[in-house]
Amino acid sequence: MFKRLLVPLDGSKLAEIALPYAEEMARHFGSEVILVNVRTPAENLDKPEQRDYLTITAAKTEQNIKKSADKPQGEKVKVASAVIGSPTQFKTPG
Repeated sequence: MFKRLLVPLDGSKLAEIALPYAEEMARHFGSEVILVNVRTPAENLDKPEQRDYLTITAAKTEQNIKKSADKPQGEKVKVASAVIGSPTQFKTPG
């Protein structure tokens, strides 16, 4: 039903509350999870800590989905991440 789930993250614990829900939906529907952090154009997009945060969070999310996959679709779930400067920069394939 859902091919992709877009999860916006800003590095806060409040935003991360959405992750278990996205993980469950991904397991159920076999959806790709895309973690995204949007920055204003004035902010430096090349800060490694932003990319590191998303990379680590994406890896943990993928592990959580696959280790508790009670549905066969969970084994096929992919997790991707992106740091972008404006919402128009982010395009998903297909």
